[in-house]
Amino acid sequence: MVIPSLHPDEKLIRYVDDLINNNISKILVVDDGSGEEYSSFFEKIKKDNVTVLTHETNLGKGAALKTAFNHIQNSLKEYEIIITADSDGQHSVRDVIKVAKSVHQNKDSLVLGTRDFNQEHVPFKSKNGNKITTFVYKLLYGKYVPDTQTGLRGFNKKYLKNMNEIKGDRFEYEMNMLIYFSLNNFPLEFVEIETIYENNNTGSHFKPFRDSFKIYKVIFSNFFKFIASSLFTTGVDFLVYALLITTLENTGIGKVTYISISSYTARLVSSIVNYTINHKYVFSMTSSNVSKKQSLIKYAITCLLIISLSNLSTIFINKFLNINELIAKPISDVVLFVLSYFIQRNWVFANKKN
Repeated sequence: MVIPSLHPDEKLIRYVDDLINNNISKILVVDDGSGEEYSSFFEKIKKDNVTVLTHETNLGKGAALKTAFNHIQNSLKEYEIIITADSDGQHSVRDVIKVAKSVHQNKDSLVLGTRDFNQEHVPFKSKNGNKITTFVYKLLYGKYVPDTQTGLRGFNKKYLKNMNEIKGDRFEYEMNMLIYFSLNNFPLEFVEIETIYENNNTGSHFKPFRDSFKIYKVIFSNFFKFIASSLFTTGVDFLVYALLITTLENTGIGKVTYISISSYTARLVSSIVNYTINHKYVFSMTSSNVSKKQSLIKYAITCLLIISLSNLSTIFINKFLNINELIAKPISDVVLFVLSYFIQRNWVFANKKN
């Protein structure tokens, strides 16, 4: 059992006692730089089966979780199931046990304790914020996750190495965890839990503006990287094309010939550059687990498909919708750009082994 904690109160002591009374065999509490004035709370919970790990300064929830995961990986190898929970009273002991049982039954899954945000007592910002995040997450990653920000999670110890490699030191770490599991097609299991908001969730250290910005930055990061990669390779395409046109136009070969050579060569070079960037940076969470030969073949097929669809859709928009071809082309390409992202995410660089 892993509990990251910052500036705790008596609730942490009661929570740890409840966990012990319900036979939770080992509890790790991470003091994430709470300071001397809170040391008494951590001293009170220290017992034979409760270990307190301490950060000298506040490093963030993600860093606290990884500190605990490292400790388990190095010193507590006998434990099979790892559960994480918040220290602010949101996760009941009964729900912790439900999640642990689900992990035992679903050893390959990341198990999430998910709350029902449609209940009347849920704060407005939490209810609507979660709905928006769930929608955006489903759109970009193809997975429906009813509670993307739950801190009650469970997994088998075989995932500890993965958990320690996932990026992020603060609240965005948990979103990165979801993205990692989604993109690698590791299964997700959902266990419905109580929706507890004490004092309108004032005990939470979640900073709405700062942490929401970081979370959405993480959610959109792959798509933004994809945009940046595409813009960069468009520039490469143009530079190679311009260089070849300048070089070949005075060689005596026909105009159609040197334009064709320049166009096809520029597209070939820019496609190789685009594939390399997408493989190493845009879809890096999954591409390391995918055969490079297979992904390269799939990428080439995708390029041919997008080029063909671009030509056909431009003709269709121009002829049947009576829109000028100079306007029809960018309309078509914007739609196909988004389609290309989803094809590359779900097929070209997708880890289907899991």
